[in-house]
Amino acid sequence: MDFVDIYFNLFAVSLVQGAIFAFPALAVMIPFRMLGLPDLTSEGAFPFGAAIVATVTVAGLAPVLSLSVAVLFGFVVGAATA
Repeated sequence: MDFVDIYFNLFAVSLVQGAIFAFPALAVMIPFRMLGLPDLTSEGAFPFGAAIVATVTVAGLAPVLSLSVAVLFGFVVGAATA
């Protein structure tokens, strides 16, 4: 019975992770379909944002504010690559 509980917990976690990773997949697919060339900005922007949040949070800023800083830097990076 323990195996079934573990499986159902793993199933829920897999669905949540799949929903999260669907956003970068769509962010790569939609520009490729519209422009005809791959735009891999989102492939680098998501890890870049995570690094910014981690760095600013470790430096002592609140997690919500570090997320705001990461969004700002993500906007700057997106505007630079556009």
